Amino acid sequence: MRSPSAPRSPRLRRPDSASRIPTCAADNAKEEAKLVANQHFLRTVVSPFLRVFHSGAFSLRHCVVLLKHWGRFSKEYDEQCKLLVHDLRDEGVFGAASDLIASIVVDILKSACDLYLDSPDSPSTTTEEPLVSLGRQLSGVAAIRGAQLAIIGSLPAEDHLRLHLEALKWIVPKLARLEETKRKDERSRAIVFFKALAHLLLGLDGRSSLKMYVPPSLPSCSLAASMVD
Repeated sequence: MRSPSAPRSPRLRRPDSASRIPTCAADNAKEEAKLVANQHFLRTVVSPFLRVFHSGAFSLRHCVVLLKHWGRFSKEYDEQCKLLVHDLRDEGVFGAASDLIASIVVDILKSACDLYLDSPDSPSTTTEEPLVSLGRQLSGVAAIRGAQLAIIGSLPAEDHLRLHLEALKWIVPKLARLEETKRKDERSRAIVFFKALAHLLLGLDGRSSLKMYVPPSLPSCSLAASMVD
């Protein structure tokens, strides 16, 4: 006598293409809404600021508010911010405000680094690329390349050197504090600041570089940088 066969389990039906259409449509709608919101943000917030900076009504020192978010929003945002980088370049290399521009560049990097350290879980700051990319972009403020990558203009040597000195005076004590408080993750993230700063070595000649030194008291959180005659 044959034993009764076990009941067959019902087969799972694959969703047909028609059932996937609503999901695709919803995703497209979300992307379109995000694009519209981004364009609205650029048109109502960023563009007016840029026009004010170009007109000279605001000091370029305030462009830190916009440039510290480089690489965090969209390519369109970065393209508009490039205009501010060009303004910094023109004032620093061709204008008479190189000392101010050097300070502004340092402030931009410091603010971007703080943003990178203070929001480790934010999707736009989980990688080091925005900060490193910002340093790469700001290298065009320190030096201008021409044909065959020849440097045709740069910040005055004393201001270019002071830019790096001020940046080091800020980052080294911060690293020391993070090391003392055993915040190794934040310390590792803060080291990325050097990757961004390295791009601004472009145009700094060797003779000027030798005027900067860090004394042995570095581990005691007291960075002293000096310019030798």
